[in-house]
Amino acid sequence: MKILIISGFLGAGKTTFIKEMIRATKRDFVIFENEFADVSVDGDILKQVEDEETTQELTVWEFTDGCVCCGMQGDFTNSLIVISNSLNPDFLIVEPSGVGVLSAIIQSVRKVEYQRIQLLAPITIIDAQTFWQNRSKFADLMHDQIRHAKHIQLSKTEQLSSKELHSIEEAIRQLNAQAVIYTQHYRNQKLNYWNQLFDGELVEDVHASTIDLQFEHMSVKKTRCQHVGELITFLECLVRGLYGNISRAKGVFQVQDYLLRFDVVNEQYAITIAEDDAVPQAVFIGENLNRLLLKATLTQNRHQYENKLTGKEQHSNIRVLFLC
Repeated sequence: MKILIISGFLGAGKTTFIKEMIRATKRDFVIFENEFADVSVDGDILKQVEDEETTQELTVWEFTDGCVCCGMQGDFTNSLIVISNSLNPDFLIVEPSGVGVLSAIIQSVRKVEYQRIQLLAPITIIDAQTFWQNRSKFADLMHDQIRHAKHIQLSKTEQLSSKELHSIEEAIRQLNAQAVIYTQHYRNQKLNYWNQLFDGELVEDVHASTIDLQFEHMSVKKTRCQHVGELITFLECLVRGLYGNISRAKGVFQVQDYLLRFDVVNEQYAITIAEDDAVPQAVFIGENLNRLLLKATLTQNRHQYENKLTGKEQHSNIRVLFLC
């Protein structure tokens, strides 16, 4: 079993990258997904990958409510052994939490590496739009993820000029002169690009960094609202800081008879149609979360949605929470 770690800070686009890798290579993967919170939002996305010809069913091993780079290292290494012995895939893709310390994850894999388990050189996904902001605010973590990767892929480059991309590339090379850096979007790459990620192995020894990040998380289940405008208002308040300094939020809302998926990275958000079998739930990661206000707002949304279905009217002063 060859293990490929796909690292990257919160919201860098690791899951999207993995989906494209599966489509492009047609390889048989098992995915080990680590969520910092106690619910898995991306697991359902990865379990089915569709292209123009087929729908590929994937085995996703979900590890929630803890980061495999810190206090959960023992559970992580035990999981690797179980996957190797029971599933025995050719390739295991490890997607750590966005706050995962890459050097510590590498060191954990090294503890169980033997003839049947081989560690490939990791790849780090970097959000080009938020690179400078994240590097300034979370320097130790970003530097660790860059220094210990052999391949570095920039994502979300569409709105950046070649000069801006070159500046980011130069900053990365100051930290890791040996890395292969890709500024071209991976969807435009040929099969050779993907194949080289699975060649060779990581041979150098790694000293695990100790990084203390004060991230909090909050998860909410049965996330519902009456209409898309209510969801947009909530997300506008979220990115403006009403609920705390939230670096990453994602999830699914039940809106009438359909499901909407939302993604928040720093001050930007996106809304898309979710899969029919997606579970209404959400996770919020950041600093100084206003848990009471966040829970009150989402609870009010759910009550209004449920009362609308039953024909009951809802009278509450919590609506003022939306005045952001």
